This record gives sequence, C-alpha cells and structure tokens, in this order.
Amino acid sequence: MADPIELLVEELKDDDIETRIAAMKRLRTIGIALGPDRARAELLPFLLECTEGDDEVLMALAEQLGGFVELVGGPQYAPNVLRVLEVLCEVEETCVREKAVISTHQVADKISDDLIQTEIIPIVKRLGSGDWFTPRISSASLIPACYARAGGQQHDLIDLLKLFAQDDMPMVRQAAFDSMAKILPAAGASVFKSELRGLFENLVHDEQDTIRCLLVDNCISIGKIVAANEAAEMALPIARSLSEDNSWRVRLAIAKNIDAVMKALGKSAAASDLADSFEQLLSDIELEVRSAALDKLGDVGAIIGADTVVEKILPTLKELCLDAEQRVRIKLAGALGALAKVLGKDGTKSQVIPLMTKLLEDETTEVRVNVIDSAVSVSEVVGADSISQTVLPKIIASMQDKQWRVREAIVRNAPALGSVLGVDVFGSKLLSLLLEALADSVQKIRSSAVETIQPLSKNFGWDYVYKNFLSKALSLFEEKKYYLHRMTSIYSVMEASSVAPKNVVTETLLPIVIKSFADPVPNIRILACKAVVKIAPFADASALQSRVKARMQELSQDKDDDVRFFAGEALSHM
Repeated sequence: MADPIELLVEELKDDDIETRIAAMKRLRTIGIALGPDRARAELLPFLLECTEGDDEVLMALAEQLGGFVELVGGPQYAPNVLRVLEVLCEVEETCVREKAVISTHQVADKISDDLIQTEIIPIVKRLGSGDWFTPRISSASLIPACYARAGGQQHDLIDLLKLFAQDDMPMVRQAAFDSMAKILPAAGASVFKSELRGLFENLVHDEQDTIRCLLVDNCISIGKIVAANEAAEMALPIARSLSEDNSWRVRLAIAKNIDAVMKALGKSAAASDLADSFEQLLSDIELEVRSAALDKLGDVGAIIGADTVVEKILPTLKELCLDAEQRVRIKLAGALGALAKVLGKDGTKSQVIPLMTKLLEDETTEVRVNVIDSAVSVSEVVGADSISQTVLPKIIASMQDKQWRVREAIVRNAPALGSVLGVDVFGSKLLSLLLEALADSVQKIRSSAVETIQPLSKNFGWDYVYKNFLSKALSLFEEKKYYLHRMTSIYSVMEASSVAPKNVVTETLLPIVIKSFADPVPNIRILACKAVVKIAPFADASALQSRVKARMQELSQDKDDDVRFFAGEALSHM
C-alpha cells in the first residue's frame, strides 16, 4: 500500500489544478492515516514547503489547517500548525490570507491561555511589523483571537491596533476598526475611553466609505460597554450622522443594523434622534437603502413604540405606497403585519388597513401577494369583525385576479384567515374560493387548495372538512374529461390520509386509489402507486393485503416503465 505522504506529493505535482486542490482537501484523511507523530514529523514540515503555488491550492491548505490540532496530538502541539498558518497569513492573495486567519482563530479557540501568549501573540506582532501591508491586515484581523486571553500583553495589542487604525493603507485600517468592534466587550469602558475613543471619533472622517461603514458595529459595541447616558454622548451623534453620510454604502450599513444600534444606545435615544434617522433612511434617494430600512420596520417599531411610529414614521410610509420603485412597495406590503403588531388594534384600524387597501390595488403582482400574506397577522390584531368589513372583501375580489400568484396567496392563507374569522365567516366568505381553486387552471393553485386540508381540519375539525371540502375534492374523480381533476382527487386522498379516521381512510379514500389503478392515463396510475405508499400507515392492513397488493403486482408488469417502477416501490411498503 502506497505511503500517504508519497501519494500527496504525487498529486501535488499533477498538472491539473483540480487534482492538486482535491489533494489538499484530503489533508484531514491523510493526517488521520499517518497518526499524530508522523503528522507532526513529516506532514507539517512538508506542508510548510508547499506555501508557494496556486492560490486555489493554498486556500484549500489554509482551510484544512483549522481542524489540524487534534490530528497532530492535541493543543500542546498547536505551534506546529501555527508555523504553517503564519506563512499563509503573509501571502499576497486576499482569499488565502482570509482562510488562514479564520483557521488561526479556530486553533486559538482550542489552546490554552499560555499558548495564546507565547505563540499567537508573537505571530500577531511579527506580522504587524512587516514592511508589506498584507501581513499587517492579517495581524489586525488576529487581534480578536487573542485579546481577551492576552494577560499582561493586552496593552501591546491595543498599541498595535492604534497603529493599524492610522495606517496609510485602507485595507489595514479596515481590518483594525473591524477588530476594534470585536474586542470592545473584552476591553471594557475604561480602555475604550482612555485608549480608543479618539480612534472611534476620527473614524467618521475616514475618506474610505467601506471603513466608515464599520462605525455601525463599533457604535453597537460601545453601547454595550458604557452607561446609557455615556453612550448617548459618545456614539449617538456619530450614529445619527451615518444616515446623512454622502456614501450610500454607509447609509445602507446603518439601515441594515438600525435596530441593533437603537438597542445598544438606549430606548430614549432611539425614540428621539434615531427615530428621525430611521425616517431619513426610509426616504433615502437610494432604492437599496429604502428597502433595507423597510426590512427593519417591525423591529424598529417595537423599540420606539407606537406613538413615535405614528408621529414620525407613518407619514413616510404613506408616501412609500406610491414609491416609483416596485421593490420598495413590495417590501412595504410585506412589513404590514409586523407594523400592525406594533400599533395595536386601534392604530392598525386607522393606519395599517388604509395602507393595505391601497396596496391591494397596486399594479405589481408581488405587492398584492405580500398584502395578502400580511392579512393574517393584521387580522390577528384587529379581529374578525374589522378585517371582514374592510380588507376581506378586497381579498375575495382578488380571487378574480389574472395573476395566478395572487390567487395562490389567497388560497394559501385561507386556513389561517379562517382561524381568526371563525367557522361561520370562513364558510360564507372563503370556502367557495377554495372549492373553485381545486379546479383552477394553474397546478400550483390546485396544490395549495389541497394542502389546506390539514390546517382546516385542525381549525374546524375533521367532520367539517370532510363534509364541506374534501367530499367535493373527491367528487372531482368522477369527472372523466380532465385527468388533472382526477389527480387533484388523488392528491386530496394523500393529504387527508394522516388526519382522517382509519375507517374513512379504508372505506372512502382507499377505493378512489384502487379505481385509479385502471386509469388509462399513466400519470394517474403512477400517482396511485405513490398514494398507496402515503396512505398505507393509516389504512387497515388487511384491506391493503386483500384489495391492493394483487393490483400492485399487476401494475409492476405495466407496459409503462415508470408505472412499473412506482408499483415496485409501493409493494416494498406493504
């Protein structure tokens, strides 16, 4: 048997780069085969010689090394792995360095504080002293891996971080401020105030917008380590300025995290200054920023409260109903349910329902679909009477919509709406829509109608569902003109089998499946075979043996290949 190291050497010499990448991705298997002693003595020295070559190969190497500590004998031998990773942290290619940094973090998580201080911190310092900027990026990115466990060397790491934060190269500064946000919880308020506050305040003036974006994470970290009044003084003005930044990337960064910033800086700041910032983001000239802000509507509303939402946010939302960008209107429609939960019953009646009725008339299909999807949450807030008198008539009228996705959304949400409206309103308003959907020309709508059987049974009981819905679905089987109707009946059998009483499965549902065995359409016979598998656990076993097994054996000899296959599958479940 060939030696694992020799095989690795041969594969890494191959002209095909995919072969070399695959070889590196098998390093863990090779390490296990060699055992800890040979992995340390032979494999790692060899890998140290392989740190020059194709970037894709080095990426695979760097990624594998993060899980190597156990393979070389445990944490005490981690320095052997770190030597290879240190070299990879100096590579010019960004993706290789990033993988090496991630793996170094993984190694750091597995070793003692002593090894952090004697092995990883020296690596950080060596990388940080390099003339070329790429090792400095790695050094800055590794500070969070060791700061909390650095002991007496924490001050050295802070000094290094401060140096990186003023580096001429933007990529180094970016890594430094990213790391600063990560170490602040461990550094604490006193270190921030005495050592890092000046860097934070200068960050707002950095010429690179990608670096200013890091103000967001730093504001969040600061809010977690200082008192609320100090957070308002130190970070609130900067957080407020982010919504007015000249760069749309910075505004997008704060829009995506505005709720986390509000929580970090305190409710009073959120309800005043940051509520104004949120309103600005909702009105931003950039589509991406407006969309990101709308994603946070429910979370922000819960923080700032209903009164502030009504006063500061709702006027802008009314304008967004008419936004020229359909994606914004789609987002707004999808956020109405969360908004209703914030505003409560009265606020939803007066503010949200008018938005819903307006958006239900929108020309964009996705907007109307999202309104219908939001209707359940809204109805849970305002109650059956209010929703049935306002939004429900428009939803019912939308069942005539030419766009099938609108009709499907109504069908899909009908059971949940019914649970709020009650059985009487459901029966008089929505049931007929579901029955019509069973014969809709669009398959997805028919499927969604069938899938309402189980939730309706949970809401209203089996007897109601069987009498008012399932019996109608099963009657479609007798319609011989359209085989798709017969398929809908069989799908209904499959869906109902798990909630129907056993005698109903055996005496009512199973006969429909048996009739399908002789259907002239192969797709029906295939579906019947699948139905046997689905309902078998819920039907009487003796009935299956006496009435189904022989027919399945016949179908296993069917002239259609697919029918034979699925008949065989069904037999294996009997």
